[in-house]
Parts: sequence; C-alpha cells; structure tokens
Amino acid sequence: MKIRGFRIELGEIESVLGEHPAVRSVVVLARDDGKTGNKTLVAYVVPASKGALKIANLRAHIKEKLPEYMVPSAFVTLDALPLTENGKVDRRALPAPDMAPSGTNRELAPPRNGVEEALASLYAEVLQIPVDKISIRDSFFDLGGHSMLLPRLFNDLIVRVFGEKLPIGTIYQHPTIAALAEVLSREVHAVPRSLIEMNPLNGARMPLFWCGFNFAEMTRIARELPDQPIYHLQSGYFDVESPSTHIRELAKRYLRDIRVIQPEGPYYLAGSCLDGYVAYEIGQQLLQAGEEVGLLMLVERDGPDAIYRRYQAIRGTYYRIRAHERRVLRLPWERRVQYVKDLFGRVSHRTKARLSTRDEYEQTVLAYGKDNFVQMAKTALRAYLPGGKHEGRVALIFSKATLRGLPTGLFPMVGWSGMFKGPHTFNVVAGDHESVASDANVKDFAQCVRELLDEAMREHPGAKIPKPAKKTED
Repeated sequence: MKIRGFRIELGEIESVLGEHPAVRSVVVLARDDGKTGNKTLVAYVVPASKGALKIANLRAHIKEKLPEYMVPSAFVTLDALPLTENGKVDRRALPAPDMAPSGTNRELAPPRNGVEEALASLYAEVLQIPVDKISIRDSFFDLGGHSMLLPRLFNDLIVRVFGEKLPIGTIYQHPTIAALAEVLSREVHAVPRSLIEMNPLNGARMPLFWCGFNFAEMTRIARELPDQPIYHLQSGYFDVESPSTHIRELAKRYLRDIRVIQPEGPYYLAGSCLDGYVAYEIGQQLLQAGEEVGLLMLVERDGPDAIYRRYQAIRGTYYRIRAHERRVLRLPWERRVQYVKDLFGRVSHRTKARLSTRDEYEQTVLAYGKDNFVQMAKTALRAYLPGGKHEGRVALIFSKATLRGLPTGLFPMVGWSGMFKGPHTFNVVAGDHESVASDANVKDFAQCVRELLDEAMREHPGAKIPKPAKKTED
C-alpha cells in the first residue's frame, strides 16, 4: 500500500518491531488519523513481560532498521491482541489510538523562548494536536508529521511568522522544536541552507553533490559509501515561480552553495529522476565558468532530445487511451457516458492551456499546481532546453525495470544522443524506478556509484580536495 506517497510494507514493520526483546507480539495497521483524512501508521504492541514498555526504545529500534516514513506515528500497548473465532487477529477490534504524543518517561519540556513558543504553535497547527501536549524535544515525525505536511509548514507558516524561508530538508537534520529554533535563530550557517551533509568532508575524497532522491534513500546510499563525502541538494520544486526559467535559476542557486563547500573543480555531480536536468544544468554553468566537471551521473533520467520527447509523448498518449478504454469497459453502461464527458473536459482544458501563450500557460499551471510539486516539476522539465553539450565524463544509470519500458531500440541513448562530447557509459542496476535505492537494492546501486566515482577520480590525481572545517569554540 501507499501512505504519504511512499510504498509501505506493513509486514516488514511488524517483523522489525517483533525483533525487539521487549515485544511479544505486534500488529501494524494503516488507520485514518481522524483529523485530516490521511492514513497514518499505528503499531499495536503486546509487551514480552509485565511492566512499562518504553515506546521511545521501540522508536529508536525501528529507526535503525527502516526509513522515517515507515516509523509508526502511534503506538498502542495491549495486554493481548484481540482474536477472531478462527484464532486470527481481529483487526476491527483494535482500538483507535490516541494520536496525541504520549509515552512512558516522556518529558514534556515547554518552550523556553519566543521562537520555540511560535514553533510549538506551528507544529500544533499543522499536526492538529494541542500545543500543551508538545515538547520542544519531540521530533516532528514522532508527533505524527510526514512529508506531505512539510510544504505548508515551511513554505507558508514559517515564512509568514518568521519571514525566513528554510529548505524543507532542514526538518530531517533538525526535527525537534529546540533544534529548529536554533537554526532560525542563527544568522550564519556552516553548511549552506540548500545542502544536507550526508557524509562530511574527510580530506581524502572529493565531495559528491546529489540532486534528487528523498532523504531516506540518500541516507541508505550514504551508509553504503561511508568514506565518500556526500551533500544532498534539497528539492527546489516546492516553490516554482516561473517554470520556464526555474531549472536554470535553481541550478544557479545550488551552484552558489556548492562553491561554499568546494571553491574549485573538478566537481562530481549526480541527479536522479526529476532533478537529473538540474544536475545537468549545474554542470553546464560550471563549464561556462571555466571549471571542470569530473563526473556527471544521471540516474533514471531520460534526455531532452525533441524527437525523443515527441515520440514518448505520443507513446504515452496511446497507453493512456488504452488504460481509459479498459476502465470504461469495466463500468456499467449508465456511467460510461459521464466518464467520457469528464475525460474530454479535462483534455480540452489542458489543450487550451498548452495552445495559449507561454505566460498564460504558466499561470494556468501555477493556479492548478501550487500545491502539487510533481505537476510543477513536470512543467519546468518541459520548459527546459539545455544550452549546450556536456564536455566531461557522463554516466547514465537506469534500473532494469525502467530500461525495459524505454524505447532503446529506436533511441539507444534514450534522448541524450548528441548531448555528450566527453566519454559516457550506460549502467544498469537492480530494481525499478521507485526501488533503485531501496533496502533490497541499495548495495548494488551504491557499488555502481562507487566504481564510477573511483574511475573518474583516478583521472584527477592532483585535485585539490576540500578539507573539513576546523572546529572553533563558541
């Protein structure tokens, strides 16, 4: 099933929780949160022995094994799991959880200053829980927060209250009110705000700057490459103002922050999925500035070739028509006419928008997609045309499943033909588009990345490797 945009395996969560010595049995359900209508994960736990079960210990245990989005938002302790007459768990009989934060030995630390007080109110507003139930040491995610709530918290409420626009990824490094308040109170940041330091500089290897993937995926990759400095560039698709220039402006902003960490080349860049073009554009701007790009990795990102794009658009339209045909045939006769009318209405609206002027089209998209960053991203991608060919080493990386769905017979370079002047390789890894960096496939993927980086770095033995900053006393 999918929750908050992520694929969730309830059995995997149950298995991990069941490994904890304090747990005798456990069931995990996806339940309506009772506030926003969104699904949330709830764990029902029977302790292995009598006495207080420390929920904090269970959270810590599961966070070591699974990504943040698979950590239950609520834990319910039971003496025994309810059973049906057949001896199976009666899931309908499981009680609704108290979604307010709770837990044995949980210290309720109140706000200590105005910034923390304001943030507590914002957390309460977004999460729809009483403000007096929130501790400044509570993680946003432990309180029931998830990625779909972050745009509102960061792009609306924090901007409105503090007049400060932080990157959404800040919450992953600073999830508590106390930590986030400290970030808001500082004027100088050691690491630029658009970057998350996944693995720090070590003076031994050049850093890798990565656009795309979510935080959980990047965490897995960083763990598999512990000696490789990695900086994760935050998604810039939550605040698109002008799709026609967005990717170039985003790349310019990222590049400014990259050069704080690494003032001179060679640079090592990677971009996955929607952010592949952003990485390509960063490379273009570096080359135009006379810098060298040691390696550009494009993961699950086909190219901008006009003929390829047109072919893919026609191909996509064909498959969508077939999908609608199958849906219509499954409907009763009285509903088929209305389905077709609604479909033609949507198609007509989109066609009129695309035939309008660029400004009118952008305004239509902005009005439709201000809260839909995927729609905004796709619009920016359609508007992007690279300004030149890439002169450095390039590695295309695709999963086996994705590659099967691409027209490699007609387009062996999947839209990148003629775009690379330097050496380029085509690399295939395990999984599909959504699972290349999953727990099951991340070792294979990271090994591919490691080999590509090692080969590229061997070509620049005299490169000036950035040194970690010296710690100073406050």
